[in-house]
Amino acid sequence: MDGYEDFKRKLKILYVDRESYCKVSLSKLLNNNFNEITIVSNGVEALLKYNESTRDESKPFDLIITAIDLPKLDGISFLEKIRERNEETNFIILSSHNESDIVARAIRLKIINYIIRPQNIAKIYEIINSSCQKIYTSYKI
Repeated sequence: MDGYEDFKRKLKILYVDRESYCKVSLSKLLNNNFNEITIVSNGVEALLKYNESTRDESKPFDLIITAIDLPKLDGISFLEKIRERNEETNFIILSSHNESDIVARAIRLKIINYIIRPQNIAKIYEIINSSCQKIYTSYKI
């Protein structure tokens, strides 16, 4: 298998966020570090993109980075719809919520990371990178 940096660059990422500042900054950082990024602004559009990616001829997303506070379908409900299909897609949640019931609900849905905002973009990327390393390790096993 390729080294970690090659592996990471080839990951197919879905990024879902409505927050314009974070979305612009993080999108730029993701585009500099990954080859295939899809960016959407609401949960319904994210679910449509996810469904498109799972069709036979398409490669599904390797990692989904989603905010919780999304229009049309919130991030947790989006994740629940994916998990209803017993999908093992890797999820990172971005949220300003740190209430234990919300965090616990996300953890029960098998996320790989939960990032509480506000964080600077460099710190968010550091957490995304460590999550990618977890994915890499799981693929190597």
